[in-house]
Amino acid sequence: MLLAHAPATLLGLQLLNAIYIGILGGIGMLYFQDLMPGQAGSATTLYTNTIRVGWIIAGSLAGIAAESGIIMRSSGLR
Repeated sequence: MLLAHAPATLLGLQLLNAIYIGILGGIGMLYFQDLMPGQAGSATTLYTNTIRVGWIIAGSLAGIAAESGIIMRSSGLR
C-alpha cells in the first residue's frame, strides 16, 4: 500500500531516508574507530567489509526463506 503518491513527497521521504542511513553509517564507523584507536584506516576498512559480509549473509538467508516459503506463510499470502 502506497502512502505517498506525489513525486515530491517521495523525494522528501527519500531525503529523510538518506539522512537516517548516513547518520547510522557514521555512528557505526565511529564505533569501529573507537575500538581501534590509532588505526582509523584499518577500522574503516573493517567496517566496510563487515557491511558487505552482512549483505551477503542477509541475501542468502532471504533467498533461502523465499525458496522454502517462509516469507509467504508468515505474510499470510499462501
